[in-house]
Order: sequence, then structure tokens, then C-alpha cells
Amino acid sequence: ATLYDKENPVNDFFTLALRFKDGILHTPKLEVLDSYLSSIGTDSLSKQQMEQVWQRLGVTMNINAGNKTFVFSLTGPDSQLETALVLLAHFLDKAKGDKKALDDLRSDDKVGRKGFGKQKEDVMPAIIQRIAFGTQSTYLRHLSRAEVKSLSDDELMDLFHELQTYDCDD
Repeated sequence: ATLYDKENPVNDFFTLALRFKDGILHTPKLEVLDSYLSSIGTDSLSKQQMEQVWQRLGVTMNINAGNKTFVFSLTGPDSQLETALVLLAHFLDKAKGDKKALDDLRSDDKVGRKGFGKQKEDVMPAIIQRIAFGTQSTYLRHLSRAEVKSLSDDELMDLFHELQTYDCDD
């Protein structure tokens, strides 16, 4: 991986993106993993405690599964970069599966599927992706309801640990 550093003359904020070279086109389960990881804590910090620490630092952490990359991004004051990196490293190393978070994810998936297509704004991106990407469209590669329902905490955490063995994007 390459670390790019550029002086920001406008303000004293940093943005750091850790992009792993795997995405939902190759591994559809990553789309579920990003929501799951956004809902869990670690072996020593609950999700709520993690959020409180991020808030105290003035740092945001976002997790996003893209088509070709899986991204952890941090944004906050330069003075909190070192502490934010320590907290991110703690999360990457010590994230802990959470049954309630998985149950909530399954419920959200069910609601999302029921609502999909009721608005024309839902359908247009799917049509455009189908035209642009054919059978590789992410809308055609979503996990089925049964596949999401059958996911376990262990399976998602194993995927998370496997993801971290991949190269990062430059």
C-alpha cells in the first residue's frame, strides 16, 4: 500500500481511506458486511461506546463496500489522527460479532426488499447498471433473502478477517 500525504492549506482536517482490493462484484457478501460492521463494537467497547469515542474525537468512520473495493474512511481534526488510527486498528483487530446487529440487518434487508421498486428512483439505477454492466450488475448479484437469512456472525467475522489479508488499493 502507498500512503499519500498532502498538506491541506485550507483547514486542519485529515481524511484517510483504507481501500481493500475486493468489492461486491467479486464477493457479494461484502455488501452485507459493511452494514454489519457499522453496527458492531469490539471485545472491549460496545457499538455505543465506539460511537461516543469517535464523537469525542470529532472523527467519523465510514465503511463502504464498493464494486471493486471495500473502504474504511476516517475524517477528523489533524490533532486526533494518531488516536483515530489507534481506535481503527483496535476495531480491525478486535471487532466482535453481535447477534442483535445481525438480526437487525436481516430485518432491514427484509424491509428494503419489500420497498424496492415502489419508487421510480429505485428502478432507474438498476436499469442503468443492467445496461452498463450486463450480468455483472450489482442488482443482479445481490444475495437472496435466504442467503442473507442464513448468514452467521462467525461467517461475517471470518469474511472480515479474510478481507484484511487482501492488498490495499493505491
